[in-house]
Amino acid sequence: MKKNIIILFLLSIFQINLYAQKIGDFETVYLGQGFLEFEKTDNNLWEIGVPNKSFFDSAYSFPNALATDLKSNYSSGNTSVFYLIESVESPTLTTRSELSFYYKLDTREGRDGMYIEVSYDNGENWWNIINDTVQLQGSYEYTNPDTGEPITGGAGISIENGYSKSDTLMNGIPCFTGSQSSEWIEFRSSRFFPSMDSDALDSIFYRFTFKSDTGISNMNGIIIDNLFFYLELEPLSVNNQVSESEYIVYPNPIPKNKQLFFKEDLNASRLTLYNLIGNEILSESIKGKSSINLTNYLLEPGLYQYKMTNDLGQIVLANKLIVR
Repeated sequence: MKKNIIILFLLSIFQINLYAQKIGDFETVYLGQGFLEFEKTDNNLWEIGVPNKSFFDSAYSFPNALATDLKSNYSSGNTSVFYLIESVESPTLTTRSELSFYYKLDTREGRDGMYIEVSYDNGENWWNIINDTVQLQGSYEYTNPDTGEPITGGAGISIENGYSKSDTLMNGIPCFTGSQSSEWIEFRSSRFFPSMDSDALDSIFYRFTFKSDTGISNMNGIIIDNLFFYLELEPLSVNNQVSESEYIVYPNPIPKNKQLFFKEDLNASRLTLYNLIGNEILSESIKGKSSINLTNYLLEPGLYQYKMTNDLGQIVLANKLIVR
């Protein structure tokens, strides 16, 4: 494992580029606000609060942190997941994405650990952050904000104090694994995007997955603090502006008590909404309609999956929906 890096956090709006950022020291928690979302399963170990373990005895910024169980060692045969979600509400180009956090690690090397995946299509496809085939394609030209040096090439990814392809679980997935000294380490990942108007990026999701095998560990797991998520946005040129009504289902993200609109020419007759673990939340006939009102469904903020089907039950459209 590599060690020690410091990141600066800017909250700025410029005439040319816009900045969307969220930072979580877990004293002010961004749960359910389009930022941090726990996967809703009974055995999800991720918790926010005051750590009280043998190795994880305090947060980086007192008092709260995010950890795999705040008081007990992690359980065997476990899979625990949380998401970072950032969707752009108006058409823009995302030219840079930053992700950073402080962490401590206490797992059995090669058997238990945490890996991070990234999605650019509302969670349809996921790539491990060091095997990102989307960002390894194409080319870009960018100035490093830390050094001022020009960056050119096709691999628009920079990772510091992360894991390598040789740090893997038993199934070969690269991940944070093993144990370390008592010092906090800062992870930092930058992703640079091609600056072109042909394909506007409307979202970036990160998925953090902790996995343990069936053996007993008696170890603390992983603890995270000062979680920072940053997007640098560039408005689309006038010729490429897309009106909200041109999207198939909109708005997305949507406030929980608002009207959800969709195109009538989809030939769909029913809309069904599911939570992250596949439970049906609502199912409503949309035949002859162009919208539904979400007010009566008391949706909690978070990430959902929707599908639209025709009279034969065939899927016309399926995608993710973010409720704020």
